[in-house]
Amino acid sequence: MSEASDIASPEEAPSSIEAPPNTLFGILARLGPGLIVAGSIVGSGELIATTATGAQAGFTLLWLIVIGCVIKVFCQVEMGRYAITEGKTTMEGLSEVPGPRIRGRGNWLVWYWFAMFLASIAQLGGIVGGVGQALAISAPLTTHGRMYNAYAAAETKLIVRVSEVLAGEKRLAADPSDDTAAQSELRQEILGLAGESAMRLAAIKQVELEESKNDKQKAVLEEQIGRLKQHQAVVESLAEQRAEYKKLAANSSPATADALARLENLLAMEAVLPNLHGIDDRLDKLPAASSEKPPTGRQTEIRQEIVALSQQSVDRLRDLKLKERDWLPDEAARGAMDSEIATLGKLADQLKKTATIDPDNNEAWRQAVNALTAAPKPGAPARTSAETLSLYDVSEIGNYLAAKRMVRPNNPIDDEIWATIVTALTALVLVFGRYGLIQSFSTAMVASFTLVTIVNLFMLQSIPTWAISFDDILTGISFRTGSSPVAIATALATFGIIGVGASELVTYPYWCLEKGYARFTGPRDATDAWAVRAKGWLRVMQWDAWCSMVVYTFATIAFYMLGASILNPAGLHPEGNEMIRNLSVMYEPAFGRTAQVIFLFGAFAVLYSTFFVANASHARVFADSLRVLGLASSTPESQVLRVRILSGLFPFLCLIIYVLVGEPTRLVLLSGLMQAFMLPMLAVAALYFRYVKSDPRIRPGPIWDIFLWVSAAGMSIAGFWAAWAKFGF
Repeated sequence: MSEASDIASPEEAPSSIEAPPNTLFGILARLGPGLIVAGSIVGSGELIATTATGAQAGFTLLWLIVIGCVIKVFCQVEMGRYAITEGKTTMEGLSEVPGPRIRGRGNWLVWYWFAMFLASIAQLGGIVGGVGQALAISAPLTTHGRMYNAYAAAETKLIVRVSEVLAGEKRLAADPSDDTAAQSELRQEILGLAGESAMRLAAIKQVELEESKNDKQKAVLEEQIGRLKQHQAVVESLAEQRAEYKKLAANSSPATADALARLENLLAMEAVLPNLHGIDDRLDKLPAASSEKPPTGRQTEIRQEIVALSQQSVDRLRDLKLKERDWLPDEAARGAMDSEIATLGKLADQLKKTATIDPDNNEAWRQAVNALTAAPKPGAPARTSAETLSLYDVSEIGNYLAAKRMVRPNNPIDDEIWATIVTALTALVLVFGRYGLIQSFSTAMVASFTLVTIVNLFMLQSIPTWAISFDDILTGISFRTGSSPVAIATALATFGIIGVGASELVTYPYWCLEKGYARFTGPRDATDAWAVRAKGWLRVMQWDAWCSMVVYTFATIAFYMLGASILNPAGLHPEGNEMIRNLSVMYEPAFGRTAQVIFLFGAFAVLYSTFFVANASHARVFADSLRVLGLASSTPESQVLRVRILSGLFPFLCLIIYVLVGEPTRLVLLSGLMQAFMLPMLAVAALYFRYVKSDPRIRPGPIWDIFLWVSAAGMSIAGFWAAWAKFGF
């Protein structure tokens, strides 16, 4: 099918008329268009957009995702019904819908489709970027890429371990008999990961220093390297002391027991600090935000999170000093400690005031941050006797946080190199070869990866930290939208792209025509034989649509639950150049060290399947739209040539967009938003095809009509809601 062939119509090939299959196996043997579309759907919509929604909203919006998969199939069938019975393409059908038009130059629907098409090309830029990221992680091509992978792997694992510690603390608060030993081991691992992360980041910064030719930049890099090495020494020292204290834990000496208790208290406080990682690179930018420009929804969330984590850290530090006061040997030392405790109390009060400030108010937020910066900070805790060993200097926490707020290293270019290689190969295959074998392979990979995802979801139930509870499911199907506006906007953009999105609704009839459903039905006439054939092939098409829906709905639910159960608690939002790496975290708890290999293999399969099929689809639809708009010849030969040229051009256009923008998740969600806007328009077209264009002999019954109207209403609500959420009208 990669060879560009014109869409055969019934009139062009009357000898191709065939009787429709009557048995279940006969029907299943003739399925195909829906499976091709499913191979495309499971890529961008399910893997990227759905998990992004789960990461932001948790389980709250699961119901919206499921509805988004099922509700659009009724309109999809009507689009296919029109193509089969009329023998016309989608662009021809859309151009017949009443409304504003320019004679010979299309109408309002075709014009908006063109705008949506541009966003879809941007979406494929995000897809090929995801493919490049997967390959760059599994097979880096540069030294910088290999160093960056090692650093990013330690950082990502650190975030997951911190989430596990915090979840464990909640369980311990509810059930003191829970496994405290496991918590202790996790804290020890966190210290090791923090040290490894600092070491690897310092190595990357050292390379950047050696390559830099700017004296000012060199000075900044030297300072950063020094702070990172200091941070590494701090956490390594703490890890060593912790290991030493564990050896002494069996000792019955009261002094040793006191030292161990103090250390455990400190570690409980330390465990929350790495959780600032997800916001560290944005933290410095927030106070300097323009007072005239309101903050984004993400900035507002970050501000609230900063205050909450700071309050928690200050409270724990005050608890530590209160306990340490009782261990001090004389009144002078206790008096100094009282001063420290009072300072912490004032800092806690200031944080409470900050928590009451509207985080959307830039000026008030800036004043609060300045007040916090100017507030007195506690010093180091008093030293105790040598018998208890020297305790970690709490003042070093400032160095710890300073190091964690370092600017991240420059992104390597490995993903762009791999994306270029993949793009060139795809263009060659689409222009010169047949992709039947490749598409079959990709479909098999999608099925395998979906199965692995579902198995992963079930395996998570044996891990308390990540297990999905019945309450989570009830929350997901409660039809509530209590999440943040940012999460709801993401969900609405996802609604437009998951399942059969607007783009697939347009392309599906093309694949039905190429499969031969219209050709087998024959030219529309008044005979009973034609009506019988039409009903039979429409039944095959409906089986095709609903079977593919089952496949991608299961995949969608699985991906959403993984995002909600793992990425959301961990504070990981798949975005930017870390999208694929963050998504691979979903498989780590169940599959351990093999998780990333499994995920990268599957991610490459589903994303490349989307990139391949969508480019083939876009070439056909765009070539046809040029004919409908009167901008190109309508001869079959010119259609063949246009499809070939566009098949080679579109992949490189996608690559250019990714290289220039470099934000796969944003590109995919932009396309989802544009598709959500088009859903009401396609709903109108589907109703027009049903009530104006369909042959009375093959029209569906009243029950189908009810569901069709529900489908059209749901698509319209999603589109208008997306417009309101984006533009406020």
